[in-house]
Amino acid sequence: ISSMSEAYTAQAATQAVIEAAIASLPFNRNDEGQYTRSDANQLLVRLRTKLKEAYTTLESKKDGMEALLDKGSNSMTDVKTTTRGNVKKIMAKYNNTTPPPDTEMTRPQAKEEAEEADIAYQAVLGAKKGIIAGITAKVGTDVTDATLMEADGSTPKSLDDVNLHELTEAVLQNADRVSNKDLRGLLLEMVNWRVDFRKKITYNVEMIKSKVANIASLGIAFPAAMIVTVILAEVENVMDNPWAREFSVPMREIRELYGYDFVHTDETLKTVVTKLATADNLRDLRAASAPSGVAHAVAAPEYPNGEYWAARSVASYDMDDGEQACAAESESESSVETVKKHKKKKKDTKKDTKRSNSRSRRSSRSRKETVNKDCKHCKKNRSTSRHPQIPEASCFWNPQWKGYRPKFICNQLEGAEFKERSGFTPALGGYPVLSDSE
Repeated sequence: ISSMSEAYTAQAATQAVIEAAIASLPFNRNDEGQYTRSDANQLLVRLRTKLKEAYTTLESKKDGMEALLDKGSNSMTDVKTTTRGNVKKIMAKYNNTTPPPDTEMTRPQAKEEAEEADIAYQAVLGAKKGIIAGITAKVGTDVTDATLMEADGSTPKSLDDVNLHELTEAVLQNADRVSNKDLRGLLLEMVNWRVDFRKKITYNVEMIKSKVANIASLGIAFPAAMIVTVILAEVENVMDNPWAREFSVPMREIRELYGYDFVHTDETLKTVVTKLATADNLRDLRAASAPSGVAHAVAAPEYPNGEYWAARSVASYDMDDGEQACAAESESESSVETVKKHKKKKKDTKKDTKRSNSRSRRSSRSRKETVNKDCKHCKKNRSTSRHPQIPEASCFWNPQWKGYRPKFICNQLEGAEFKERSGFTPALGGYPVLSDSE
């Protein structure tokens, strides 16, 4: 009798502990009781963490009582209200081991072990009750009744008939539907994810893996090949910095191992991370700069026949007279490469020179008083340029822009080094590739 009393006490105590643990988990719901898929996923992840910490003497492939949420059969989900420790089975299992034990187990010893098993079984049942009560309190009966009630909707299912995996699935399925626009935003966030080089590569990889697990619940696959691409792109982006030079050796080894068209797997991801981690042991993490801005230059919109990058040239900027002169000078200096250009006939038009110059001066004075406030980079540098078709990330005044910028801007922008336009690809502001007909 005392052993059964201890077992039922264990059930009640475990139920109270698990229920209180779930109650302490943060969970966002609006006034109508709705929640997002992301909130539901985070709730279940935190629930698994709490169950990992729950003590049990039952053997399981997972920590604590986390196996209770599994879909299939295991030592936790197989526990029913009728499960008891069997003295005969315990004695037979012990005495029939290979090699045989030095001394056989006695009945009193088997009985004592059976009583301990009863306490463990009742603790599992208590945890199951606590999970049911805790989740119901979080999401409401409208969500859980489909799993916890019989078909008539008024009779509760027995504890043995309740499947906790189905209960967690109901929590996810009843979340607010995520729009395709939001899904695309999450995917773009993953692609543009920034590595924090003030921390080790292994830490950054674990962070991106946690985000991958989060979006996987929404049906978005982000395979290991994408993770490798993001990590290597981030490393390439900072290798010019003095604090990142140690990455040169592992990056060379990675290029020798894998071609650009190699499809990475989880195993090769481990290899890449291991090689990059060697640089972490040599470089000064405190010297690394914090991640900021977009990961890479924003891709240009698709325009036929290179029309976009014709518009992207300095002439497309709505500059004042002084800036146009500087830009023209820069363009002439950077056009030493042999590039085909269309010659335009000079218009032989006679105008009143004095009137034209006067109008130009008035226009220049009025324009200089109007700084471009549509672009934060132009506004910061007091530029009156206008580039409505060019994103801020591709602005010549943006310090993060990796493409071509005119010489007069390089002279005024701190840390910017002028490079010939012919040295850039069309995607980074270089000259467009001319067709044979051109």
